[in-house]
Amino acid sequence: MDKIDENISQLKDFPYKGKKPDDENLNSKGYQILVIGSYLVFYVVFQREKIIEIKRIIRGFPNSGDFLILLSVLLSLGLTLPSKLSI
Repeated sequence: MDKIDENISQLKDFPYKGKKPDDENLNSKGYQILVIGSYLVFYVVFQREKIIEIKRIIRGFPNSGDFLILLSVLLSLGLTLPSKLSI
């Protein structure tokens, strides 16, 4: 969890550290995705208010729907699945 906290804390100084998703729906809503090990942090930057809102942190695959979403996001970012995942 320290690595996640450290990376999220860095968003204060580097709010666009994450990647823009290829998914049109997420992109149109201003989402950024930060990859931290086997975690994906979905967040939105509100520049005017100087706020970063963490929308979701995903680890592993609690159900098949989440697996398909995660796989789609990873592939759209040009990434592969981690070699070890907790289910």
